[in-house]
Amino acid sequence: MPTPAALVAALRRYLPLDEAQAGELQRMSRPARVLRGEHLFRPDEVCRRLFFMARGLVRSYYLFDDKEVNLRLICDGSAVLPLTSLITQQPAQEHIQCLADCEGWWLSLEGMLRPDTAAAWEPLRRVLAERHYLSMERRLLTIQYKSAAQRWRYFCQTMEPRIVAETPALHVASYLGVTPESLSRIKHGLAAP
Repeated sequence: MPTPAALVAALRRYLPLDEAQAGELQRMSRPARVLRGEHLFRPDEVCRRLFFMARGLVRSYYLFDDKEVNLRLICDGSAVLPLTSLITQQPAQEHIQCLADCEGWWLSLEGMLRPDTAAAWEPLRRVLAERHYLSMERRLLTIQYKSAAQRWRYFCQTMEPRIVAETPALHVASYLGVTPESLSRIKHGLAAP
């Protein structure tokens, strides 16, 4: 199980943390293992914590006409949370589910949301928002401006290798906005000589 010190080291890759913040993060964190198929977050839950994933693979999705639509695919070394719910403090509209066993830390966000301590945590909130925005923009631009075959190639070129290799085709197809059958044909057609 990952240690709180490993959490601080992982977060320092993204932003500087002074010793007081590092100590506070260690107090706010709880190591966790979440099994494949389990949900980290569900709709109607207000985001008051995040899961910093040391190792694993998750998907963020919502239901549209009883169909699951994948928004994001996330792997090792990432913060996982329904960001809109954190920002608005309203119930989430997305599900976040483990596609593989995940190890990491649960972090309570209560201290980061209090008016007296919020300013100290602004850099972390900014990094979370920036990474989330870039991920969502990548998906939006892919769906809006690329053909299905171009989407698949772009996915393979820009996503983390673990996501490309380990995400079930059904979820990749949903993320790319194509049917699983279309994705299979695209992969087969691109592999042909």
